[in-house]
Amino acid sequence: MVGPGDTLSASIGQGPFCVTPIQMCCMVSALCEGFFVVPRILEQESVIQRPLNIAPETQEFVKSCMHATGQIGTVQQLRRLDNLVMYIKTGTGQVSNLANRHKGPEHAEHGWFVGNFTYKDEPALTLVIILEHVGTARVSTNMAKQFLLRYCKLVDSIK
Repeated sequence: MVGPGDTLSASIGQGPFCVTPIQMCCMVSALCEGFFVVPRILEQESVIQRPLNIAPETQEFVKSCMHATGQIGTVQQLRRLDNLVMYIKTGTGQVSNLANRHKGPEHAEHGWFVGNFTYKDEPALTLVIILEHVGTARVSTNMAKQFLLRYCKLVDSIK
């Protein structure tokens, strides 16, 4: 039975909320780009785009919130990266009862980062990082920063 409190819990990712990394990637990419792309494995497969069924005002509100995450929110360390426009969501995945944290690292939360970013005039990319049992999203955010620094350096070296 679903109660009124379940909607609130689900809205912040609590409760029986399960997503895969590819689902997070598709969701964030669709929100940022304005259309959904069906995932594909092989480059030769057709790119199938579907319209995003969301009100434009809602899409812009979510994007502005995700952009603020990198400016004044939990990932503001990334705002120092020049020429990057980013839309970010971070979080943790609880794997056991919080009372078990003291029982060992296997009870620590998974940390994750998902972000859509554009560097200079390059096409937008979406990055998902999930790290098991790190207890916080800070570790995955640090890894994203290292990836983005190397990506920007690689793009600059090619041009």
